[in-house]
Amino acid sequence: MEDVLAEKWRPKTIDECVIPDATKEQIKGLIASGNIPSMLFVGGAGCGKTTLARAIANEMGADLLFINASKDGNIDMIRTRLTQFASTVSFNDARKITVLDEADGLSQMAQQALRGFIEEFGKNHSIIFTANFASKIIDPIHSRCKVIDFKISAAEKQKIASKFLKRVFSILNAESIEYDKEAVAGLVMKKFPDFRSVLNELQGYAAGGKIDSGILLNLSDEAFSALILALKNKKFNDVRKWVAEHVDLDSQHLFRLFYDTAAEKMEPKSIPELILQLAEFSYKESFVADVEINRMAFLITIMMSPSIVWK
Repeated sequence: MEDVLAEKWRPKTIDECVIPDATKEQIKGLIASGNIPSMLFVGGAGCGKTTLARAIANEMGADLLFINASKDGNIDMIRTRLTQFASTVSFNDARKITVLDEADGLSQMAQQALRGFIEEFGKNHSIIFTANFASKIIDPIHSRCKVIDFKISAAEKQKIASKFLKRVFSILNAESIEYDKEAVAGLVMKKFPDFRSVLNELQGYAAGGKIDSGILLNLSDEAFSALILALKNKKFNDVRKWVAEHVDLDSQHLFRLFYDTAAEKMEPKSIPELILQLAEFSYKESFVADVEINRMAFLITIMMSPSIVWK
């Protein structure tokens, strides 16, 4: 179990990818035609965007260049690497594919600079952009790419979740990890559609033994009450210590706790302000470089806001 399960068991083919059937057939049709355009994959974290991009390159036998824009976002470096990669001839005359992962981390100026590459090298080279937020990708890139939305409809949710659950069971069995089926199913539905997060949490919990219902308990009432007390009393050091001790806490669970307990913890007039702050900081949580700093910023904001009055 030394390997990271999410990487070790990453699907290698399009059929193995857990995505809607319509998306799967659409991609297969493009591959069969031999005409793979540049594409923009949009969807939440862990839903399979990067996995599908790699599977496409694998099935086509394409030369692949992978660039993580959030880590290697220097536009001059990206342009240099793209030019060197796209302008050279493949040894086996295969198409070349560049995956520009987390492209919504690039500035608009950097994205503008990439427009020409799509057309200049389009004959033998495709760029697959992946992004969590379509709104952060400029329109000129949208218009030059085939956009694939990884959003899963309510009607498809159960079917996709069931497919992923079967895959998780097969992974756990192959890794000889003991587990309770109901606990694993509960985690899949709780995290859906962030499949990477499911595997990471299962691996972390399995290090302590069998996977059981304890994996669904993110934060005790006692621990959350301690945080509320620190906020109420404006104890900055206590809040900072609490965040550091709970840095692995699922962010969606933390923000949802504030939303669900607002009427119990604060005066009614404070709730609209809390919801606005929750919306802003939960959005930021998806792409900030340091989630601990983002959570501290959220907690300090509501701790110091004159509009937030605790009961």
